[in-house]
Amino acid sequence: MPNDFYASEINRFHIVTGRNMSGKSIYIRTIALLQVMAQIGCFVPAQYAAFPIIRSLFARISLDDSVDGNMSTFSIEMREMAFILR
Repeated sequence: MPNDFYASEINRFHIVTGRNMSGKSIYIRTIALLQVMAQIGCFVPAQYAAFPIIRSLFARISLDDSVDGNMSTFSIEMREMAFILR
């Protein structure tokens, strides 16, 4: 199933939401993989694709809850995102 994705200097941050088992993780992984493929010169299966050269690519996908640490998935993700951005 084709999925459109648009990013530019102004629109380079995306939040992907949806129901459980709706394909969010696959969508994010596909975009990241296509970016890497394009950057190393591989064929990208698309009608049109224009990828800029990037230095870093971040994605956080998890289902970890910490009952022992009294932390929800969201709390853990925010802590790890802060660590990555530092």
